[in-house]
Amino acid sequence: MSFVPNLPEFNLLASMWNPGFVPAADPPNLTDLPVQKYIYSRLAHEAAALVPQHIQLRLPTGSIILSNVGQIFEVPQGDARYFKCFQIFMQHEGFPNEYIMLMCSPVTAAGFLFNGRTNP
Repeated sequence: MSFVPNLPEFNLLASMWNPGFVPAADPPNLTDLPVQKYIYSRLAHEAAALVPQHIQLRLPTGSIILSNVGQIFEVPQGDARYFKCFQIFMQHEGFPNEYIMLMCSPVTAAGFLFNGRTNP
């Protein structure tokens, strides 16, 4: 029996702002972008209260320019939850289940880091 990898499902839509644009002041540069949002569930609640939670956004290969760190994503689209990309990786490159993984931090609509307790 051969191994068949699970293909990723991109079950959410996102809006995206390129670096230099922010949701509070500008329309999105791209809408209806299929994504998957992964939030680390293994962090202790005490640690999560002290440190902004990093999340992964996963996108189909070829969705965006890979060198564009600093993009802001609203996921799910229309929900007013924003995440700023600070690292980009290719996952499972060369395999049927490859995807783009963005490491992101929560930000406000003005693009400021959101710490979960205050909103600048």
